[in-house]
Amino acid sequence: VQAQDFANPTVGWITYYTTGPDPETYLFRTEDAGQHWRSVLSWDGPNAPTVVSGADGTEVLVVSGCCSGASIFHSTDGGVHWASYGLPAGASAAFLNPHEGWANIPDAQMQAYVVFHTTDSGAHWTRIARFELSPNGSGALFPLPSSVGYFTQAGTLYHSRDGGATWKAELAGRPEQIPASATFMRMDSRVFNTRDGVLTSYYCSASSCGGPDLAYAYSTSDGGAHWSEPVRLPTDATGVSRIIFIDPNHWIATISELAPTGYSVRRVIRTDDAGQRWTVLVAPPDPSGYLTDWDQFSRMQFIDPMHGWAATRDTNSEPGISSLRTTSDGGVTWSVVPLPAPVVEANTSKP
Repeated sequence: VQAQDFANPTVGWITYYTTGPDPETYLFRTEDAGQHWRSVLSWDGPNAPTVVSGADGTEVLVVSGCCSGASIFHSTDGGVHWASYGLPAGASAAFLNPHEGWANIPDAQMQAYVVFHTTDSGAHWTRIARFELSPNGSGALFPLPSSVGYFTQAGTLYHSRDGGATWKAELAGRPEQIPASATFMRMDSRVFNTRDGVLTSYYCSASSCGGPDLAYAYSTSDGGAHWSEPVRLPTDATGVSRIIFIDPNHWIATISELAPTGYSVRRVIRTDDAGQRWTVLVAPPDPSGYLTDWDQFSRMQFIDPMHGWAATRDTNSEPGISSLRTTSDGGVTWSVVPLPAPVVEANTSKP
């Protein structure tokens, strides 16, 4: 399972891809919480980084591909009919919903990113900004409440509230909670509505490291006009843990720890007060380190504080078998969601 998006506890979408010399990606839809799945779309290649569905699950937008050029697929009738649009090579896109999104495209000299905006699912794009890059810099584009945000390698957030006509630099200074020696690496965001959102800033504490090992979350409740003081997020043996922001107060994280056996194990933790206190929800049942019969939590999604899904990779069975789990009690217990037969066959086939 490569990506999933559920609109409510019963209606959702998943993508998976087959391996081999001619990999393909498939999109499935369920209307009964995964008891039955319907294949609605397939395409060449293994990449489907984004699936965004509408409020009732009837409308969906999929962004596939990456470096050599991406494609956008859009359906308004549950996957019966599709429109498709292309994105240039090197472009990356972020969508707030199946209609509105932004894309940034590097120029030929890799000295700047050009930012585009769409309100019709990628059928048409309007250029709204151009950002210069530092010599070793990079940038990423993401939606913020009622706006779009862009950051540079220096850690400055550029925020527009008028569709990109004007931009304002925010969060340019480093709060005292963040060590002066830490190197900024990237930002991303989670938008809940037109008022509330969380911005996450990632840092590396060493002079050189392979990935971020410090992360801080800023919250806004007025559409980005003001931001809270940063809250430090949990870290683990491998660096920054995976954080899922359910709503402004309820967050879920998975953290890795080293068991006495030397294996890396995972715990699921949760906060109900925006990161002030964390509680362990799921922990390895014994010193051997396995988290029940599965270990690798990834691609977790919650639609409310109680209902969520997580793609996992089993550890006590055949290697490489993907599964999908669901919870209805906020992550305390998880049950298996049946996968479409082709997914199981693809994952269990031998090379």
